[in-house]
Amino acid sequence: MLKRLFGFTRSNIVTVLSAAILLSTITGLEAAENTIKISGTGGAIAVIKEMAAAFRKKNPHVNILVITPPLGSRGGIRAVIEGSLDIGLSNRDLLDEEKNKDVRVIEYGKSPLVFVTRADNPLSDITVKMVEDIYTGRLVNWQDGSPIRLVVRPATDMHSIELKGLSLGMKKAVENVLSRKGVTMAATDDENADLLEKLQGSFGVSAYAQVIAEKRNLKILSLNGVKPVPETIANNTYPLINISYLVIKTKPLLIVKQFTDFVLSKEGQTILRRLGYLVKG
Repeated sequence: MLKRLFGFTRSNIVTVLSAAILLSTITGLEAAENTIKISGTGGAIAVIKEMAAAFRKKNPHVNILVITPPLGSRGGIRAVIEGSLDIGLSNRDLLDEEKNKDVRVIEYGKSPLVFVTRADNPLSDITVKMVEDIYTGRLVNWQDGSPIRLVVRPATDMHSIELKGLSLGMKKAVENVLSRKGVTMAATDDENADLLEKLQGSFGVSAYAQVIAEKRNLKILSLNGVKPVPETIANNTYPLINISYLVIKTKPLLIVKQFTDFVLSKEGQTILRRLGYLVKG
């Protein structure tokens, strides 16, 4: 006779445990199939979190995992290529070595690349000549005599690349500052914004949309009297632009396509406009 434990035979217990394990496995697989994993450039994280929250209101069965700390544009693209991410966030297009890797990009918006300083700085406008002088080291103090604390990005970062195109003098100035020792270098978008908020007399660049979406305590400066807003990049009066991309597989999962379609939808574009993007349509 089989021994019984709390009214169950050993056979019953094995059957119940097997069923529980199977149910747990099925539930786990369903959760994985309904999860979108996203990461990449830090400047887009706050924006994509808002987009994800709006998407989930209409699609509560979908889980969206925004992975932090951010991987950066290069890391996000590589993770999509390798299959560990569903969507990469990038502020640049694919490089030659990233093409033909079963991935594609979707441009979802543009925002000004802006010069910023700490919120308590009385400065409100800066000229290209002043920027050149700050980067070359000819201008080291603000008008009140306080030191300028320049924060720069790596040479391969799109912010540095975009700055080089501002003027011939700026190209030389960026190359000059990146070759100097002791320069305050921010490796990521988040570190950049943190340093610019923290350092007294700070000066550097950031994406307008990041400052707005993250409610950063930074002052956005006009350039040569032109206010950096989506309207001025639309009419070509403001010269510095940060383009944002979603990076996905060539043939993405259905829920990934549904999310990217939502980003490009009327509702998604309304969110992007509110957060400082120039969008199509």
